[in-house]
Amino acid sequence: IWELQNKYWYLRRACTDIDTLPDLLERAGVSWRYYLGDNDYINTLALIEHIVFGPMIDKVETDDDFFTDLANGDLPAVSWLIPDVGVSEHPAAASMCEGENWTVETLNAIMRSPEWRNTAVVVTWDDFGGFYDHVPPPHVDLYGFGPRVPMLLISPWAKQGHISSDTLEFSSVLKMIETIWDLPSLTVRENLYIAARHNGGGASAWTVERVLDFFPRLKDRLGN
Repeated sequence: IWELQNKYWYLRRACTDIDTLPDLLERAGVSWRYYLGDNDYINTLALIEHIVFGPMIDKVETDDDFFTDLANGDLPAVSWLIPDVGVSEHPAAASMCEGENWTVETLNAIMRSPEWRNTAVVVTWDDFGGFYDHVPPPHVDLYGFGPRVPMLLISPWAKQGHISSDTLEFSSVLKMIETIWDLPSLTVRENLYIAARHNGGGASAWTVERVLDFFPRLKDRLGN
């Protein structure tokens, strides 16, 4: 443990006030909203001081607002949608089937809407559920990668029926959004991706770019 600390440790403030992806979107003039259900466990923007005490907090809305905006054709360019804890698929909260049904109903609503033709939906989970994973995670920094979690990317621009064996992680989603909207890298992890690609690692280095192969066509459709 001491070897890892000496290699990766750095001091950080107890009170968090860091740049977030919404900050990058704001600076670039790209619309966004954070649709939060009754789920304080995933109220991540509440940890960021300048968001909580600034005008960006007005873009944190309820999950019901998501469906209203979807029906009115008023979704922003980038959305986060967090379900109520009762449909979050945590076994202690409620039936996992209820959570799966909520996800299917939400996806059906999106796919039946006019928004669908320009949409990429990322479905993922915040942890691995405690199940055994025989694949050791890469240790790329102090925190390292953890056990694998599922990720589905559903879009008319995605490769149909494609199953990826590339190494991806949560900042891969950041990199996808940054690539679509020409944003700078937010985290060190994305810079590691850039270095790996520059050194011959290819697009499989923690990004969904090769997995989906939809960026040029999606950006053309969005007019960017």
